[in-house]
Amino acid sequence: MIKNKLLFSVLFFTVLGSSINAQGNTENYLLFDAVCMKKYDFEPSVDYYDLAFWDFHMTISPKKSLVFRVLKQEAYLDETKALVKEPIRCSDDKSLNEDFFNDINNSNKTLLIAEYDKTKKAYQLYTVKKVIQYQETEAILKYNGGDCQFTYNKKKSKEGDNLDSTGTRVLYQGASEYNCVAQHQFRAYDKVQPRFYEDMYFADNLGLVKLTKEKGSLELKRINGVPVADYLKKNCEGKTKKEEKKEEKKAVKKEESIPAIDSMGLDSAGFYIVQSGDNLYNISKKFKTRVDVIMGLNKLQSTALSKGQKLKVKDDGSYKELNPIERKDDKTGAKMKVHIVRQGENLWDIANRYNTTTEKLMALNKMPNEKIDLFQELIIEIIK
Repeated sequence: MIKNKLLFSVLFFTVLGSSINAQGNTENYLLFDAVCMKKYDFEPSVDYYDLAFWDFHMTISPKKSLVFRVLKQEAYLDETKALVKEPIRCSDDKSLNEDFFNDINNSNKTLLIAEYDKTKKAYQLYTVKKVIQYQETEAILKYNGGDCQFTYNKKKSKEGDNLDSTGTRVLYQGASEYNCVAQHQFRAYDKVQPRFYEDMYFADNLGLVKLTKEKGSLELKRINGVPVADYLKKNCEGKTKKEEKKEEKKAVKKEESIPAIDSMGLDSAGFYIVQSGDNLYNISKKFKTRVDVIMGLNKLQSTALSKGQKLKVKDDGSYKELNPIERKDDKTGAKMKVHIVRQGENLWDIANRYNTTTEKLMALNKMPNEKIDLFQELIIEIIK
């Protein structure tokens, strides 16, 4: 079977299902593979009576992340073969909504993070205790942490401002330095009693880096196993003023070369300009079309995209059916007729289209069952 080599390999269907967790309870859960996330490691720096935790950051747009918080001691091992279903590598946008976040934060549903341990050849599974929505731009910082929610305007807010929040009073304490990046401090008060609850420190382009309470603090120590100081070193050190000016000139020149685009991301000629985080599925949804149509209009042989790439997204009559395409086996040199799975297709549809049977396709592609994935390449026949 020809393997799909897409790096992002996103499964765009709902994976909420019935399964059995570590405690033996049957309940609905969503399972994410930590491979597409950044792992933030928080440890007590002073005597702290709350438990240390990991934050798994999953980027859902260039400036927005979902943060899945797990307690360190709540992990357990589960052999790969014992998992009822494979963990998905990126977000299922049909399931990630406010209702789902509330269900997780209110313990009505279970969300698991699966981190593969190469040494033990097993998944380390973590039960998510809190889902946090974090968004940051040059001007705005939005934080929805369940108990603490606020929006901070970096350009307008001043020290002591009582920021917009839900249920919790949040005050801006001022700015400081965290290594070489700007850090913003906020003070939250208990929503039941009018007393100090905790201080939260946010560093630009990093997110939460420290929590302090009356008797101690937790600090961010590592990101993906790398000490924070080393993680920031590339952005903080080693650049002379000459190099900085050179980079500034490059940035200005690059900015000037970027064509003007409208609110939909279209340039003056009607082409969509690919942005960071884009993929063909999301683009097809945005313009109410299909992935295969965009691929056909642009004569794409792969779903891989690059930032700044121009895409025709509206059919001007030049669309031609992408499937079937021809592939060549690198090892044997044999030519094959291949079908790339499109949205909404099943194996029976594909077999019927090529006047064959599902049994023949399964045998040809060495498939254990009829399950197929979006963008999967299926061999239809060997061309002699």
